[in-house]
Amino acid sequence: MLSDAIDAVDWSAVPAPPNPRYRPEVIVGSLKELATATTLDQAADAASRLAGGGIVHDHSGMVFPSASWAAPLLLDIVEQGHPHARVAAVGLLDDALCLHPAADYNRVVTEHGMHVPICCAVARSVRSRRDIVLAQGHPGKRLLAEARLHWRFDIEETLPVSEGVVAAFGVLEGVLPSPPVEGELHAGPSRFPVPAVETEYPPADDTGQACLLLRGVPTEKAVPGSALHPTACGEREH
Repeated sequence: MLSDAIDAVDWSAVPAPPNPRYRPEVIVGSLKELATATTLDQAADAASRLAGGGIVHDHSGMVFPSASWAAPLLLDIVEQGHPHARVAAVGLLDDALCLHPAADYNRVVTEHGMHVPICCAVARSVRSRRDIVLAQGHPGKRLLAEARLHWRFDIEETLPVSEGVVAAFGVLEGVLPSPPVEGELHAGPSRFPVPAVETEYPPADDTGQACLLLRGVPTEKAVPGSALHPTACGEREH
């Protein structure tokens, strides 16, 4: 049950920014109410509390770290909830992707990394439920299109091309913008800037296997198991 999944999250582990707009006390109850909502009023009331300081504060354009923890649960609601609740959940996910986090609270720890930008963490959850999101029609397509902009590249193998240039082979999630684009290399607890990331060979199928050229990064930094995120996402602050 969705209620059990909400209770299973260790909400005490969620970073709590010292911001008067953040209202963590509403998160659990509001998620449960949204999960069981069957009328427009019920869905709107629960969503308004989540949007009023639970996971985002839409009036000030701010997203909180709690959005990363809530994203998989909102996607469960998109899959299992009443149509009114589904619409509200898609809207909250869209806000979580587009709004900016508070300074010093723009990254979260996930199973995929230690300093993941909030928007990238939410985007990965959205991409992982692609079929469910697309089933929501135009709002779902718009949400998935936004999630694809918060790309991630997992490096499986590297090959030096020339001084300061590394060919990286791995899996690309999302869409790499037209070059030049700046990247942020995550290797364990460390992060390194990559001044230019270019697509050498784009994904040919749904596996996402691709080859990127990384310019301006030492070869020893780009190791198998490391990952790239957009620099712009890591720099987003309210």
